[in-house]
Amino acid sequence: MDTKTSEFIKGDLTPLRQILVNLLSNGIKFTNYGEVVVSVTSKVTNQLNNSFITQEIPQLYEMRFTVKDTGIGIPKDKMYRLLQTFPFSQVDASTTSHYSGTGLGLVIS
Repeated sequence: MDTKTSEFIKGDLTPLRQILVNLLSNGIKFTNYGEVVVSVTSKVTNQLNNSFITQEIPQLYEMRFTVKDTGIGIPKDKMYRLLQTFPFSQVDASTTSHYSGTGLGLVIS
């Protein structure tokens, strides 16, 4: 986490947690050796401006979560299939039998 990122952020944790768990699980599942790294950066994007608020005005942040791994990856020519929801298709259906799973994690997230 960079030094500009607040340790305390208020937001909707359920979808964020679901997406991060899915990305990390996939990173671990498809990485036989090497590493899986998560990084977080943020920047202030706006400050709420309301003249009726007399207490400290909260800042709005844009947060970027990055998951990098040294796993098998997805070929560039098949990236467009990654988030297709209808009709659903896996990027590589042959990995289902080898790695297990439905391949729906990112689409559902």
